[in-house]
Amino acid sequence: MIHGTRMNELWKDAGWRSALTILLGSPQLAKDGRVWQHIDLKNREIHFDKMLDNHTFSSGERTLIELAASLFNNDVKVNLWESISRLDDRSARLVVSAICNFARIRDLRNPVTPHSLRNAKGSARER
Repeated sequence: MIHGTRMNELWKDAGWRSALTILLGSPQLAKDGRVWQHIDLKNREIHFDKMLDNHTFSSGERTLIELAASLFNNDVKVNLWESISRLDDRSARLVVSAICNFARIRDLRNPVTPHSLRNAKGSARER
């Protein structure tokens, strides 16, 4: 998992905060080598284009990656209505938490925090 100091640094950036909320909060993506081979924490880079070139992701996983990419930078455009309507309830709540983390909105019940992500151990807790 990501070292606490590194997480605190990355968490200061809205793009990282929201992308990590999705990538670490998703049980299917949190430990997936197809995802993490394209994330360079040292250089603070996520290569979503390379990640999305892999066509072995399920439609739900792919949607989560696309949403994370869109929140990470403005080069990736998504239609929220189409994207969220394809997700199950847990994944949709995760995306809402990522959007709230992007905007630093904390008034949702049990929002995802850097602490909860570090302690997720590969599975998202029910929110």
